[in-house]
Amino acid sequence: MEMKFCQRCGMPLTNEILGTNADGTPNEDYCIYCYKDGKFTQDMTMEQMIDHCAQFTEEINRQSGQNLTKEQAKEMMRQFFPHLKRWKKGNDVFPFSDAPNTAVFICSHILDCGEEILFVSHDADDGAWQFLCGKEHNESDARIVSLKYVLDLDPTIGNLKDLPLGYCAERKSKNDKRVIIKS
Repeated sequence: MEMKFCQRCGMPLTNEILGTNADGTPNEDYCIYCYKDGKFTQDMTMEQMIDHCAQFTEEINRQSGQNLTKEQAKEMMRQFFPHLKRWKKGNDVFPFSDAPNTAVFICSHILDCGEEILFVSHDADDGAWQFLCGKEHNESDARIVSLKYVLDLDPTIGNLKDLPLGYCAERKSKNDKRVIIKS
């Protein structure tokens, strides 16, 4: 029998821990810790997932008979995870209904200083997307890039693909859950 793995965290999959689709049926690709009710349970990048999974290194060692350090486990995950469905590059269908080359606004703090995207707005008046760091801005801080560029910069914004016009999503740090509110 072929061993199946969660296509997000790499955990061995058994029928007891299958994730669930929106209609409640089992999802054959993801575990319940990663996917529930048709959605990913946490908003994180591949590297954040690796950091999260590394806390279970002792359990991994116990089940596999290995004696890995956390850093060795992380390095193994960095080799393995890009082959999992969730993290595979090039196979993903663009998640937004807007085209990948849609022009969007992003602040210079994100582009030039590496700040995190903490505020996302989908404007009601013109359908424009804005990706901001949460700091104060003036017009000279505005930059225009493609929606795909922003998705490549932070894949977790793909979870906002259905953000309605006139709404925004905000979080205090990259580790916090985004809160969606009407603008």
